[in-house]
Amino acid sequence: MVDFAEEANQQQARQSEQVARQSREIASAAHDLVEQDAAARRELLEAQARHQEQFRERKQSLTSSVRNCTPNDGIQPRPRCETP
Repeated sequence: MVDFAEEANQQQARQSEQVARQSREIASAAHDLVEQDAAARRELLEAQARHQEQFRERKQSLTSSVRNCTPNDGIQPRPRCETP
């Protein structure tokens, strides 16, 4: 009976260690996923900021080009408006 109890205790200790090891592995994997997600979000925000800046610059460039065109008075041919 004592041998049986000792064997049961040893088996429970092994299982507890296995559960603890698996828990550490899961926590480590979850931490890695959180870091990867944060990096991906940063990259996305940076790309969005770059895109918005390029859009703003293009819009400003087009607005400047249109302002430099003179309106057609009906007599002269319409001027060519160059866009960058």
